[in-house]
Amino acid sequence: MSINKQVYGRLQEKTLKNSLILHLMENYGYQSKPKVAEALIIDLLSIHAESTKDALELKPGQMVWPAVLKTEKHGNGKTLAKTKSKQVILSIVADSDILDYSRGIKTSLILAKRIARIVNEAYHQGGVLSQADIALIFNLSQAKVSQLVLAYQKEKEVMLPLRGVVHDMGRSITHKVKIINLYTQNYSTKDIARATSHAPSSVDRYIRDFQRVKILWERGMILSEIAYITSLSENLVTEYIEIVKEQVLKN
Repeated sequence: MSINKQVYGRLQEKTLKNSLILHLMENYGYQSKPKVAEALIIDLLSIHAESTKDALELKPGQMVWPAVLKTEKHGNGKTLAKTKSKQVILSIVADSDILDYSRGIKTSLILAKRIARIVNEAYHQGGVLSQADIALIFNLSQAKVSQLVLAYQKEKEVMLPLRGVVHDMGRSITHKVKIINLYTQNYSTKDIARATSHAPSSVDRYIRDFQRVKILWERGMILSEIAYITSLSENLVTEYIEIVKEQVLKN
């Protein structure tokens, strides 16, 4: 062994990984499990590297934010601590925003556009933002966020891919009604799913619910009976019945 290798070679062992492995073995009962300790530390360092790499790519006006994976399944009682997420880059302030402000465009319109931008950015990177995320980012109340989102969607005739929409959460029925309206216009499940940022299986489920409501209403059942039989809210059943009535008038 050369003197250089003997003197300097051991410095290769002085790494963060080895320090963490030693810490795990000495303080958390892994003395007899060095391979397990090493595997855990390698995984943790990999997760840390993945969550911080985007910070190096930030441009002025951007930030990194943890977003729930858009492919993650939502379930009752499932906390955010048990929900998979990823880091996404959001353009909080863009050059176009500054231009809009300088032109005197209404602040609420600019803010709605900024919200729509970051929601779409997160979605295209594989994540979804909730209204709570947006409220924190822009220092707004959730009620204000909801107001801005609804106004934007109505004006642009689009459905923003918020977490509540993509994962079919919350009390809002707007996205369900939009899906059924597209269905009654003979759009395919695939096209509806793409237009509303929903999974095809969710679209098909809404369509089945609508068809059940339509059949029961045509049989003369009242609102409360239909809601009970279908396990849908009376508000949603009412919206579906209105769509059925519109179809009857058109025909």
